[in-house]
Amino acid sequence: MNKKILFFIIFIIIISFIGNLARKTYIIYKYDKQMKEYSQITNFHQKYKISNNIEIETWRKDNISLYKRSSEDGTRLIYKDYNQNIGWIISDIQINGKEIKSATKVNDLENLLGSSILYNELGAHNIGQYIQLAFTSSISSQNFYGIKCYEIKLSDNNFTYINKNNYLCTGITNNNNTTILIESSFNDITDENVALPDLSNFEIIENN
Repeated sequence: MNKKILFFIIFIIIISFIGNLARKTYIIYKYDKQMKEYSQITNFHQKYKISNNIEIETWRKDNISLYKRSSEDGTRLIYKDYNQNIGWIISDIQINGKEIKSATKVNDLENLLGSSILYNELGAHNIGQYIQLAFTSSISSQNFYGIKCYEIKLSDNNFTYINKNNYLCTGITNNNNTTILIESSFNDITDENVALPDLSNFEIIENN
């Protein structure tokens, strides 16, 4: 083969590799940047639909949030009010056919869920880590439940789906074949959405 042609082919391969690496690095950077910004928003609703019949929802309006986990055995709520520094862990579940309705009052709010939106953490937060992840992952365009996404393959059967329009995490498929569909909305939450549920029929537990 002519040396000039061989050099040209090698040059094209190198340019294509660098271009693809730069593209993947930018997508990872943009996702990390946008999700950090989204995580600072204090008015949002997020829903997780998990393939094993579990649904998780979070509402937050300023300093009040409500986290709800629904499964086949019932519902669990976490209510947080930073204005009054009060939290509630509320259970309305069935265990071995027995109904349990309890509400535990807590004062330590920091370890309770519901403060910010949840998303799949890629572990890349600077240019070196972006490039390293771009080297070790593959990124392609996919349609995920009707949403045009970037599909980031981190390992076998471990995928993160990123909405191409707003860089929100819209889905996750992990190693145990669990698929998680994520829906997020911002700045439309009302006081009613984050109101403390009626606890009159619940056993009240004080946790000091």
